[in-house]
Amino acid sequence: MKYRKTGIIAAICAALLIFGIMTGCEKQKTPEAQDGDGPLILRLAHMSAYSNSRNIAAEKFAADIEAKTDGKVKVEILPVVAGMRMGNLAQGLKKGGVQVLLDSVSSLETYCSLAAIEEVPFIYRDNDHFKKTWSGQLGKQILDEIGSQGGFELMGPMLRGTRYVTSQKAIETADDLKGLKIRVPSTKLYIKTWEKLGANAMPFAFDVWDMFKKLQQGYVEAQENPLDISYSANFHQVCPYLIKTRHVYNFDVFIFDQTFLAGLPADVKTAIREAAEDAAQWRTAYESDKEEEYIFKFKEKKVRVIEPDIKTFTDKLDGLLEDFPELQDYVARIQAVK
Repeated sequence: MKYRKTGIIAAICAALLIFGIMTGCEKQKTPEAQDGDGPLILRLAHMSAYSNSRNIAAEKFAADIEAKTDGKVKVEILPVVAGMRMGNLAQGLKKGGVQVLLDSVSSLETYCSLAAIEEVPFIYRDNDHFKKTWSGQLGKQILDEIGSQGGFELMGPMLRGTRYVTSQKAIETADDLKGLKIRVPSTKLYIKTWEKLGANAMPFAFDVWDMFKKLQQGYVEAQENPLDISYSANFHQVCPYLIKTRHVYNFDVFIFDQTFLAGLPADVKTAIREAAEDAAQWRTAYESDKEEEYIFKFKEKKVRVIEPDIKTFTDKLDGLLEDFPELQDYVARIQAVK
């Protein structure tokens, strides 16, 4: 009974938090109203656990801003319950319930189709190529275009993790994917990618326990995610193979409403941008370093790690972007980054 009551209380608190975000209840002071009345509070929402690198990056962002502004600006971090759609949070951003979101670029796909560029497979040669792309002018141009269509400003692109396949079958080449029942995110580009590779793409919302059960029962035979998610979900218990596809580089950004950001003092905007960049550099380095550690952990669990023939994958994906003309030019420019 005690645990049931605790769960009910937690659910009520989560519901109240979401309601406040969505409706803009308890709005923080505007920049114009804060003089002589305490610090400006920025509420930052994301959808990860406290121990996740996303939350750690948010904490670094918060500490950096407070230091750079001598305490004039403070950031209140609100990890939001799993299952809350980022699109809804973006609405809360517009209404003033929160002032900052930290999530993937693709979460803004409903506002701008270019945001699907995060989901394009096999466009980076390695982690250095990713960093050069998103720390340079090309990356800024892409983020500016995505943000402008929804009235957002995006900053601090940071690596969230590269996606690997965990499977109940060995996959050495793309031919081994034929008919493979693989769970994929419910977006057009992810689905088209795996269908073109010959797999039986099964799109549905990701829930750790549900995914584990579906793998255990054979409803699906494989799934793909960044390594930290797959390891913490114990998928090594139901998938004896880890396939080093590294097919998608997921990345997060700090998301602000353009109108809100424009109303802040110049020194505060500078502090925000610098803090976002510092947090991004930290997390990208952290995720890059952790990748090999997770591979070692999988091996410790007796999982066979397979280096597939990636060319067999890219050959089958020729022409994938014909249905996504808005992505073609930028993808070509990303691939040309040296």
